[in-house]
Amino acid sequence: MAPSQARSQIFVGRKELIEVVNGSITIGDRTVLAIPDPHIERWMMVDQRAFKEVFKRGCDALPRIKCKKNEYKELLLKQIRSADIEPIFGGMEYAEDIANSLDLHHCGDSEPSLGDFLKDLRGLLSKLRDDK
Repeated sequence: MAPSQARSQIFVGRKELIEVVNGSITIGDRTVLAIPDPHIERWMMVDQRAFKEVFKRGCDALPRIKCKKNEYKELLLKQIRSADIEPIFGGMEYAEDIANSLDLHHCGDSEPSLGDFLKDLRGLLSKLRDDK
């Protein structure tokens, strides 16, 4: 997979921010960063089947990747509420359930920043396996 826009701009900027916030803690060779572009809410809605498994209904098609401020937060809330559920924490309380249901191969191919994370994770797991 070719490097995504997230990798070249957003990923680098957010990685630097994480390093500044963490101070002396450095991002080592056994760490993989999951940096969504543009927002984590998009990752939560990218797999219609996983969303339906968690909320018993699918969600509407996602808008283009570049979006208005808070568009994905509002869309996630709308989709969850349409399943007659009132999310307490903006829907983030369902992130683990959705993640457990994701088809990672499909989502990694269709969502570049998620694909970058999965590629890095596979690389780290391969390295750890080979280091045994």
